[in-house]
Amino acid sequence: YVLLRVEAWVSHTLKNDEKKCGIRAVITKTETRGPYTRPFTVYFVHTKTAFKVKSVCKRFSDFKELDAQLKRKFSSFNIQFPPDKLFNSMTPEFVSDRRKQLQTYLDEAMAVPEIATCRELHEFLGIGEYNEDVKREQIEQERRERKKMHKPEDDKPETYLKMIEKAKLDGDRVAEAQ
Repeated sequence: YVLLRVEAWVSHTLKNDEKKCGIRAVITKTETRGPYTRPFTVYFVHTKTAFKVKSVCKRFSDFKELDAQLKRKFSSFNIQFPPDKLFNSMTPEFVSDRRKQLQTYLDEAMAVPEIATCRELHEFLGIGEYNEDVKREQIEQERRERKKMHKPEDDKPETYLKMIEKAKLDGDRVAEAQ
């Protein structure tokens, strides 16, 4: 039994499987907040992992900061981020379109295993402890496997002595065959 690397666990992949991210983030709704003179939109991001479900509210500027962090950390990161818009950015049509664009951005980013496992994305989604959860689960799974394989009778002195005797007999048979 071998522990999976965190990246493999997060992607829920084994050698020949198609990669699938173990984290699913969906922008479930939007809401307009702030004073009448300076309203802004928040996006409710609902994240589900193997360990928990979490919801966070994010502004467009939060998504923009995440994009900047990912571009700094991953030089090959070239997923297109939705453009800024200064005028008419509060119309229901625009907000709906932007929500779809941000969802596409998240989906494409999380399809890249290196990004799906990075701390910056996990912090953004409110699941910063996800990699630690994965490690704890791997250790627990290994412990369960060892416990399944362990036989209480192996701890008895008679069993140990029988195993030694059998090994000696097998050794004698090999010597006789030579």
